Amino acid sequence: AMTLRYMGRTAAPAMYSLIMSLRMDIDIVKKEAAEALGEIGHNSSEVIRNLIDTTGDDSPMVREAVAKALSKMGKTAVAHILLALKKPIQEEARITLIQSLGYLGKDAMDAVDPLMRELRIAQAEVLKETIRTLGKIGIQGESIVPIFIEILKKSYDNEVHRLLVDSILQVGEKSIEQILPLLKEESPKAKKSAVEILEKMGESVTPYLLRILNSSQDESLLVEVLVLLGKKANTLDDLLKFLKHPSEEIRKTLVGVLSNIGLPCVPKLVQIIQSTDNTIEKTVARKIIANIGVASIPHIIAALKSEGSSTRRSFLVGTISDMGEKAQMAIIPMVEFLVAWQGEDRKLAAQCLGKIGVTSIPYLVELLNHKDKDIVRTAIYSLGETKSPEAIVYLLKSLKNPQLLSIVVDAVIKMKSMAVSVLSKSLSDKDIHVRFACAAVLVEIADPEALDALKQQEAQETNPMLLYMIQNAIKKCTK
Repeated sequence: AMTLRYMGRTAAPAMYSLIMSLRMDIDIVKKEAAEALGEIGHNSSEVIRNLIDTTGDDSPMVREAVAKALSKMGKTAVAHILLALKKPIQEEARITLIQSLGYLGKDAMDAVDPLMRELRIAQAEVLKETIRTLGKIGIQGESIVPIFIEILKKSYDNEVHRLLVDSILQVGEKSIEQILPLLKEESPKAKKSAVEILEKMGESVTPYLLRILNSSQDESLLVEVLVLLGKKANTLDDLLKFLKHPSEEIRKTLVGVLSNIGLPCVPKLVQIIQSTDNTIEKTVARKIIANIGVASIPHIIAALKSEGSSTRRSFLVGTISDMGEKAQMAIIPMVEFLVAWQGEDRKLAAQCLGKIGVTSIPYLVELLNHKDKDIVRTAIYSLGETKSPEAIVYLLKSLKNPQLLSIVVDAVIKMKSMAVSVLSKSLSDKDIHVRFACAAVLVEIADPEALDALKQQEAQETNPMLLYMIQNAIKKCTK
């Protein structure tokens, strides 16, 4: 049989011997016989019928050889295969026959309608092979899409969904209108496949999505559309319109979508903060910029240099504050703003530097020697906002100016969880103002861990007022 296969059409006289070989019990012989019949290519009804009779063979390799042999019979085999499919045959035979139509490709175009009917009743492996075969034959129109959609809704089989996605993509743009309703489908698997199809459709799907975006009131549908549009080109302006949407879920989705787009969003988001009076819109813009991170800082700083409104400055500075320690590149500009601005704006800059944290301390310490006392007070406030033990040391040193005492105490109290050890050591400082500040803070903190240091200083303190403060702290720490 193998020799005859290599002889091809010249082996036609041995055709009947090969047909007889299909009925033998030896799998390799049947396989070689089927392949030989395929190579001879004698598409007589008798050859085709005998190959069809072998489609239910127990051996997968024989069935595979038979399917390929039938495909080599050309269009003539299609009618015979379709006739066989109408009969009640075992699953393996049905799969093999459908597979042979797939191998025929476009020559099996007459089988499309019968295969579409097969889709409605097919189960498991037969269903998968039918979908595969329709893909190989080539899907010409969108009439098959509704059937595919029904299967997507019902099936939980990963491979079925993968095959259907590939098949629907063959149909192309004509299927988009029918796929869009799946975005609201209850079945997560069907919805996921719909999203995958629409993503792979490329930019052709964008006009359809924008139409939904601008007309639909369905929140769940809008969420899905926003996510899809976030992956398409030239949709930023359409997405930004939804920053002030009344639905929190829509706004939350948009934060994620625009954060993923990243830096290209920042100039427009900054512009929105500077131009809108809508608090919701500004707040959402601020969240997105903070998520995008430090790459957006130059844009924010540039905007702050020209921004005169305290309200808008508050949103812009707050965006940097939201980045926390990551915003180190903003330290120098924020120190400059702290010096240049007045009132609440100055305090904004101080709060921001505090949020940035430890790395801003050296720059704030330099301001402690500034000739403008309000700037010094604000720098002390900012050091307190860093909530760093290192800042406490510098705050205590600033008490060379007794007028700063109340500001320093307030600043250190904010760091009570980490202040006790520093304050305990500084209780015996030679500067009375440092000792007083330490005692005043410990009164407020009332932490028993400070008791030993307080009692030790009580025994040696000579200033009556400070002694009273230390004794008051001891009482508070003992309770």
